[in-house]
Amino acid sequence: MGRGKKKAVAHNQEDDVAEPVDKGTMVGKRNQGTSREEETGEEDTQFHVASDHMIACKLWEEWTKLPRARDHLTFWPNDPHPNTDALFQRKMFLGSNKGGEVWAYLHEREDRDAEVHLFAETTGKGGTSGKLAIGHGAWKKLPFMYPFEFLRTDEAKESRAQLDVLIHAYYLEAKQIPRVWAGDAKRPLNLLEQTIEKLSAAYNNYPGGK
Repeated sequence: MGRGKKKAVAHNQEDDVAEPVDKGTMVGKRNQGTSREEETGEEDTQFHVASDHMIACKLWEEWTKLPRARDHLTFWPNDPHPNTDALFQRKMFLGSNKGGEVWAYLHEREDRDAEVHLFAETTGKGGTSGKLAIGHGAWKKLPFMYPFEFLRTDEAKESRAQLDVLIHAYYLEAKQIPRVWAGDAKRPLNLLEQTIEKLSAAYNNYPGGK
């Protein structure tokens, strides 16, 4: 990674152009006078389980230093395509380069955690022209924006699981879906805890991050 203040990318929904956003603007704490219920929407989604766990582990402030789903992340309707028609109908933007864009999709399951699928998409004048499913062995080469880029480590299986649980949490925080975890969610919550700790360490290692 290069030196200097880290940049993230926010996806502009109006003109479909990725614009740079200064990572420093993403540092924030809970708004004064705003309850956790109002901020997280815990009455509507399973995110209350995640936020309670973060607070119990003293990681809530570290979570608020990451891009917040409602302010910095883009969720978009899943336009018709045979590769994704069976998946949840809201996709989440993860990054882009000149070759195209990367989006996350969820596959809802009744008896287990929602599966995360990654697609590289290209767009023509008439809309999305291609959706290529990215396998578990190739996802590290994708042009992720902050904070997803920090989850590419040598432990491929572990880092992919952390990427998935972070995407789960963002879907919940943005109220895109009410539930992504089955049962008591103990395993994904522990994994989310590890993920936030890793991202917090990566954030603080950059100038201006603390």
